[in-house]
Amino acid sequence: MGDPRLRTARPDDAPAVVALRAVVHPYLVRGVESTRRMIAQPPAGEDWTAFVAEVDGHLAGWASAYRNIRTSETGVGEVSLLHVHPEHRGRGIGTALLDASLDHLRSLGVRRVRAWALPDGLPFARRHGFTPSREVRYSALDLRPAPPAPATPP
Repeated sequence: MGDPRLRTARPDDAPAVVALRAVVHPYLVRGVESTRRMIAQPPAGEDWTAFVAEVDGHLAGWASAYRNIRTSETGVGEVSLLHVHPEHRGRGIGTALLDASLDHLRSLGVRRVRAWALPDGLPFARRHGFTPSREVRYSALDLRPAPPAPATPP
């Protein structure tokens, strides 16, 4: 395996970003075109950017960072969806993505950073100075019609 290469995400990364997210966060659904648009036309006022890590020409990691403009607290930024393909973990890719994200946020004057982590990512977050504050849970609801009720016994 070659050395990881970090760079700013480009719209043509969208298919690989969606494929990576399907491996790491299968319950977070965002299509290729939506992802391409997000990279090409980020939300106004957030100074949003994203970084990818490549290994041997394949996408191995992703993180985005932006100014949180939806809070009354000033100077808040977020690192969103930092994730690394399981086959590439433990090689410093996550740390490099986090460092790039934090550098971006510092350049915006951000003083406080929020992020969320899966339970298996909490040790990584703690090692990098994050303090867990609350837990988020996802659930699903099957909207298909229920099967017919069984026949009533005579």
